[in-house]
Amino acid sequence: AAAAPAASQALVKQQQKRLASQASQLAKQEKQLKKAKQTLAQTGKVSYTVSDRSANPGYAIFQSNSERVDILANVFPVLLFAIAALVSLTTMTRFVEEERISIGTFKALGYSNRDLSLKFVLFSASASLLGVGIGAAGGYTFLPKLIFEAYAANSTISNCQLLFNWKILALTIVIALACTTGAALFVLKRDLADKPASLLLPKPPKNGSRILLERFKPLWSRMSFNYKVTMRNLFRYKSRAFMTIFGVAGCCGLLVMGFGIQDSLSGISQVEYSRIITYDLIAVKKNALTSKQQSKLDDSLSSSAVKKHTAVRYEQLTKKAGQDKSDQSISLIVPSSSQALSGYISLNSRASGKKLTLKDDGAVISEKLAKLLGAKVGSYIKLKDSDGSWHKIKVTGICEMYIGHYVFMNKAAYKK
Repeated sequence: AAAAPAASQALVKQQQKRLASQASQLAKQEKQLKKAKQTLAQTGKVSYTVSDRSANPGYAIFQSNSERVDILANVFPVLLFAIAALVSLTTMTRFVEEERISIGTFKALGYSNRDLSLKFVLFSASASLLGVGIGAAGGYTFLPKLIFEAYAANSTISNCQLLFNWKILALTIVIALACTTGAALFVLKRDLADKPASLLLPKPPKNGSRILLERFKPLWSRMSFNYKVTMRNLFRYKSRAFMTIFGVAGCCGLLVMGFGIQDSLSGISQVEYSRIITYDLIAVKKNALTSKQQSKLDDSLSSSAVKKHTAVRYEQLTKKAGQDKSDQSISLIVPSSSQALSGYISLNSRASGKKLTLKDDGAVISEKLAKLLGAKVGSYIKLKDSDGSWHKIKVTGICEMYIGHYVFMNKAAYKK
C-alpha cells in the first residue's frame, strides 16, 4: 500500500519533465518559425528572371569597350604607319641620291646594274623587315595586354587571349617594302640609265621658278630674303615639304586627340558628381525590418557621419536599346517630395539650363536614355520592372545626365 503512492509520484515527475522538455522544444521551434517568417517577409515576393549572357552588365560594358578600341585601332595605326611610310620614302630617296657618285664609280669599273641594285635592295629590305618584325612583336604581344589590362581593371574578366593575323602582317610587309625598296628602285632606275661620266658629276639642283605667292606684291615685297628662299624651296622640293607637313600634322593630331579624350572623360565625371549628383550613396533598406533593425538604422542616419538624408523609392528598370539592342540598366527614383530631391540631384535641361519639376502625369528621364530610346518631351516610353511587368511612362522632361540612366517621378505619377 505504501509502494503504490511512491510509484505514482515517480510517474508524475517523469511526465512533468517530459512536458517541460516539450515546452522548451516548442518555444525554440516557435522562435525559429518567427525568424523564418521575418526572413520571408524581408525577402518579399520571389521572382525569377531568365536572361541570356548579353544581359549581364559586365559583358555589355566589355563589348562597348572593345568596340571603342576597335574604332581607335582603325585610326591610330593608319596615321602612324602613313607617317612612317613618308619618312621611309624620303629617307631612301635621299640615300640613293647621296650614293650617286659611288654608283657612277662602280658602274665605270664594270659592275652590272643588278649588282648595283642589290646593295640598295638588301639595305632597304633588311631595314623594313627588321622594323616590321619589332613592331609586330610588340603589337601582337605587349600592346594588347597593356590595353586589355587598362579596360578590364574594373571587371573580373581576365586571361587575355592573344591572336595572330597573317593577312594584316602580310599587308604591312608589302606596304613597308613598297615604301622603302620600291622607292629606292624607282629613283635608282633613273640613275642607272645615265652614263658613268654624268653620274660622277654632282646632280644639278632643281630649277627655281616663280610661285603663286609672288603674285601678291604687297605681301611678297615685305618678306625678308630668308622667308622668300624658304617659300620657294617648299614648292621646289615637294616630297620633303609634304613629308614634313603631314608628319607634323599627324603627330599633333594624335597628341590633341589623346589630350582631348583625357580632358573629356575627366570633365564628365567632375560635372556629374560635383554639379548634378551631390549625394554619396543610396542605401537600400530591406523589407519588413524588425524594431531593432529599424532603431539601428535610425541611429546611423542621425549620427554625425551622415550630413543629411531623405527617403526615396528606388527600383531597377531595364530596356533593350541602342544599336546593339543591349539591356540598359535604369535607376528609378521616387523622392518623398520634389523639394527634398533638389538637395541631392539637380534636374536641369542641358540645352536651356531651365530647372525641371516632377509632374503628376509623367517622369523626367536622363538625356542619354532619351537619345537611346528616341524619346522627346511628350512622347511615351515602355520600361520593364524587376517582376517582368511593362509600364508605359510619359516623358515630361529630359534632364542633363552623363553617367548612367535615370528616371525621376513624384509619388502621384508613380502611383498611377
